Amino acid sequence: MRGRCHDQSGSILVLFAVLLPLFMFVGMVVVDVGYWWANARKAQIAADACALAAARDLPAPSGWNRTECVQDGRDYVLTNLPPQGTGSEPEHVSTRVISPFEGNSTQVEATVRLKVRTFFGRFIGLGGVDLTRRAVAEQSVGAGDWAIYSHDPVGCTAGNGLEFDGGAGIQITGRVHSNSYYHVNSGNPASGDQFWASEGTIAATPCDPSLNPSPQGAAYGNGPEPRPYQPSDTNFEPWPTWYTPAMFNWPNCSGANFSARQINIKAGKVELKGPLAGGGDRDVNYSGNIPTGTYCATEQLTTSDSGLRGQVTLLSPQITIGGDSEFSPNQHNVLFFSVPNWLSGWGADIDPGNDGSFPNGAPFCTDPSIEMILNGGAVKWTGTIFHPCGRVLLNSASATAGSPALAGSILGYMVKVNQNDFKMTGLSDFGGTIILALDQ
Repeated sequence: MRGRCHDQSGSILVLFAVLLPLFMFVGMVVVDVGYWWANARKAQIAADACALAAARDLPAPSGWNRTECVQDGRDYVLTNLPPQGTGSEPEHVSTRVISPFEGNSTQVEATVRLKVRTFFGRFIGLGGVDLTRRAVAEQSVGAGDWAIYSHDPVGCTAGNGLEFDGGAGIQITGRVHSNSYYHVNSGNPASGDQFWASEGTIAATPCDPSLNPSPQGAAYGNGPEPRPYQPSDTNFEPWPTWYTPAMFNWPNCSGANFSARQINIKAGKVELKGPLAGGGDRDVNYSGNIPTGTYCATEQLTTSDSGLRGQVTLLSPQITIGGDSEFSPNQHNVLFFSVPNWLSGWGADIDPGNDGSFPNGAPFCTDPSIEMILNGGAVKWTGTIFHPCGRVLLNSASATAGSPALAGSILGYMVKVNQNDFKMTGLSDFGGTIILALDQ
């Protein structure tokens, strides 16, 4: 009797029968959920690809609220999903591309929605599920290496493009380009003269460079990275960037820290002749560095002493810098901007076409002979020098404490370097490699 009470044979079969429905239910859930998860990954990949592809074209001209993600004829959502058609699985329901995203014009949001069927969920009335995945991508631009750009597209007349005339000990790290005449007369390396640049390009023939001495077969200079100077032909290049006077509230100069018809900056004093706000001429005295800010002169702006230091943006049709100085930019990374004196008739915010002319046939430069004159024996400048309608004439020489005389860029209709020991590192906030990144 006791043995019969402890006999458990057959209990496993009963337990299995009881738990089998649970095992089957768990298996069905795993199959369906796993399938949904795999398709959610497809949706996320499609959203990521869409956001990155769209970010290449930012900023959106007038904003985006699009229902497709076609870039260069390719739909980046459908490319990353199985072929769509009758009974497709998963089924692409919708795409949404929005930029600016949360007010940021450098970001774009892509949202992809799929409908995915179920295998076992249909037995409980669940025939499919909606899966939505999103991605946010951002476009940024790395630092550019533009050093000197000369725009003049009119023929190959001597003096109308880019010149290094008579200067020995010239060292340039960065991109050097001329759309026109290109002349190098840098002395004789055999006598210890130095001239080297990391990159040099000219417009296509007939603008062959005039090089003295010839750089062929020689690596000039003994700078930190001496390289052979090998200019190469290239096609016409448009302005790598373009600043408009409207960015600086020209010609009213509203918002400028100092404004007048003529401004002269010297040690201890800023002379304002014909203040735009009215009243007679006045002087602003200071001690130490010159006052930080934007200086806007509608006729002429000069500095007339050595030893000037400050964070400034100097804006005027005619700019002359005299003496040694150490300047960094105050606004839009612009250090000196010679505003063309004819802009009032065409609007201060108009941009030229790639060929250097305005829309409706308006000429770009009516008087390209105006010079921005930059003198000094030992200067240290950062930022962009911009003279879209004349020559930038650099008489600046050696750097201070071994640093480059200019860490920035020079963009001019014509550019002439006219002194020994000019040192420059091309560094700009434009023209760099476009960087795309997923933020969310």
